Amino acid sequence: MPDGKRVVYVVTTADVPKDVYHSNLWLAEADGSSDIKLTSAAAHDEDPRWSPDGGRLLFTSDRDGKSQLYVRWLDTGQTARITDLQFGPSNPAWSPDGKMVAFISPLP
Repeated sequence: MPDGKRVVYVVTTADVPKDVYHSNLWLAEADGSSDIKLTSAAAHDEDPRWSPDGGRLLFTSDRDGKSQLYVRWLDTGQTARITDLQFGPSNPAWSPDGKMVAFISPLP
């Protein structure tokens, strides 16, 4: 979180019988007092970025088949896909005021 009280991290696990990996986002208090699993999709949820106000997370995920950008509201737990790109986004970033996002994506 921008104030340093909480951190978001990615945990990658292996499903050995299916020979696949999944990544999910976790939220932890900086003092180590608690961990909360934020996402549980059988997907690759990665590249989390705090919004400037600390109320939302921007991240990439392939939960709908191909990598896209998602926003998760921490107060409600609601998640919304915000892109529909042919090629996946990378390096997501919030604008300083939290009203826009930027990312890199190849063009055909």
